[in-house]
Amino acid sequence: VRSSPLMRLVAVAYVLFAVLLFSVSFPFLRAMGDAFDSEADLATALGLLSAAVTGASFLLSVGVANRLYARIGIVGAALLLPAVYLAGFGLWLLAFSLTTAIMVRFAQQVMQRGISNAAWSALYTVVPGGQRPQVLAFMDGVPGQLGISLSGVLLLVGGALLAPEQVFVIGAVAAAVCLWVVLRIRARYGHALVATLRAGLAEQVLEGGPGLEALGHEPHVVSGLRATLSATDAGS
Repeated sequence: VRSSPLMRLVAVAYVLFAVLLFSVSFPFLRAMGDAFDSEADLATALGLLSAAVTGASFLLSVGVANRLYARIGIVGAALLLPAVYLAGFGLWLLAFSLTTAIMVRFAQQVMQRGISNAAWSALYTVVPGGQRPQVLAFMDGVPGQLGISLSGVLLLVGGALLAPEQVFVIGAVAAAVCLWVVLRIRARYGHALVATLRAGLAEQVLEGGPGLEALGHEPHVVSGLRATLSATDAGS
């Protein structure tokens, strides 16, 4: 990850997304708790919202996602989630209520599950197959956990010291920075994709397979190439 400009930016984005998730979840859950006196009513409302998010995410992923990826590209689709965060915090700074809290939470969850998660997973196709599991484990274990820890600190501080408007400002700043990082990722992804194709790993990117890299580990292929190099007949 350290040696890849693309993956370094992805690691930064992982940290920022954890902060953004906190900045939406904390005000949303506080608004829901204030609106419902009964724990049963609160659980019912959250369950209905979760069901609506699941259904909308399924329809979005089945009917829209592939067309969207083809039209604006993988990283173009990845830009949508930080844009939704930024628009949501802008709305909350203008008018925060139970209605706007539900609207922003719904939009964020649907965009993340229906469009963004698959787009971010596709970025790892440019990582060599032999290193991809290590890269994925590192992203979840280091930047992801760092972002969660930072969110925990913000939760303690936000619950005791910060007004809701201050949390919205933190979220808006984090969303703007994340949007800039993803724009940088968009440029880096193009270079990484071209380098991967030039390295003979088109199958890895286009079909999810190992590409030509796997042939170097096949003893029959290696021995056959060596025999061909020393052959006297040019046609062989």
